Amino acid sequence: MTKEGADAVQVEAIDRWLEEHDGEMVRFAQELLRIPSVKEGARPGQPFGPGPARALERALAEGERLGFESRNVEGYAGHVEAGEGAELVGVLCHLDVVPAGSGWSHPPFGGVVADGFLVGRGAVDDKGPSAAALYALAAVARARPRWRRRLRLIFGTDEESGWADMDFYLAREERPQLGFSPDANFPIVHAEKGILTFDAVTAFPAGAAGGGSGSVLQLEGGSRPNVVPDAADALVDRGWSPSRSTSSRAEGSGVEVEEEPRGWRLRARGRAAHGSTPEEGVNAAALLLAALLAGSGLDPRQRAALEALQAMLPSDGSGLDVALRDEVSGPLTANLGVVRLEEGFLRATFDLRYPVSYRKEALLERIERRLASAGWRLERVHDQPPHHVPAEAPEIRLLARAYEEVTGRPATLLAIGGGTYARLIPGGVAFGPVMPGQPELAHNADERIALDDLRRAARIWARAMAYLACEPEG
Repeated sequence: MTKEGADAVQVEAIDRWLEEHDGEMVRFAQELLRIPSVKEGARPGQPFGPGPARALERALAEGERLGFESRNVEGYAGHVEAGEGAELVGVLCHLDVVPAGSGWSHPPFGGVVADGFLVGRGAVDDKGPSAAALYALAAVARARPRWRRRLRLIFGTDEESGWADMDFYLAREERPQLGFSPDANFPIVHAEKGILTFDAVTAFPAGAAGGGSGSVLQLEGGSRPNVVPDAADALVDRGWSPSRSTSSRAEGSGVEVEEEPRGWRLRARGRAAHGSTPEEGVNAAALLLAALLAGSGLDPRQRAALEALQAMLPSDGSGLDVALRDEVSGPLTANLGVVRLEEGFLRATFDLRYPVSYRKEALLERIERRLASAGWRLERVHDQPPHHVPAEAPEIRLLARAYEEVTGRPATLLAIGGGTYARLIPGGVAFGPVMPGQPELAHNADERIALDDLRRAARIWARAMAYLACEPEG
């Protein structure tokens, strides 16, 4: 039998098993979506709170039900494994999610299937793909292949909030040398921009010098740096007066102003999006700043601080003097994810996704200089360096083969602003689940994935696992 014919026998068995167990896979994905695995305070055995811990326990239990041995690494992460050999192929998923936010048509933690879609927080990012990847691994193992490498499906629980899970896990467990993360786009994401988050801070005193001016008493917006804020609120005393045009709404976004005993309450409502694609959302914090500055009577020191912050907001990074790009990964993007008034200081948290040919030191030098010129300072810097796997790498060829066989489409190479666990693997790439032409719904209200796309992704991932870890039969 030829190599190609032997592989065909193997993939036919894989596809058949996935089809026979499709209902189980979907039900498991629904169960994961019903667990509100948003990060909370640590508890014994639950380093990121009860939700992520429950999701990890449920995923590992499903792996055991499918016949794998599992390992829970002190609640930080866990894995199931199949195969034999000295080398390790990793498939890295995560079970934590960002907060639900507002504007949902279905309960965000309902695990709903509606109109052919799996709907809920994590449907795309990354619980739906985690479920499909586990079943793909089971399908490969059931085909009884001849292994040349081990296959390990790793479940993380802090991907959305800093990756402390993987820091802990990889300090104690073997690091795969190649593999993929099913947490982005098809065909193949071989370049991921660097992720630089930082706080810009400035004094923001209440009470006007000389009296007669209004002060912002409360201001807050956003929940995570990597999410475009869909809500932001402020309270301003009666020395400030709103513009007549401030209270407005357009396409569900805008600012409403109401009188309260202490002054004026402003409520801005935008549209959430992933922080790596800020242009796809409507930033409620930006709307709030514009409404505050459009009014009259604001304390001049506060006005100067808000004007400086507003000037930092362009999503191309120009307001921070980092409007950069390169040929492989395209332009830098900037997102104001969180803004807070805290004890006389205004704190704004930015999330920058920068091209793969740059390093953080060059960016920080420019950012610090720009902030200092406006009377702001830089605090709490965190960086994830860029990641790039060359197009000619052997693993790229194998993943391309899996994708092209299932879809009949060419496996082009992509670069993204999102950061996936693939950057933890020297030869790792992001590989699905979002199909070409489909909208990016991670972190959005009504996050969803078509069940047909999830099934197709499972077939692609199963073949990819087989090609990376198994010997051809015959």
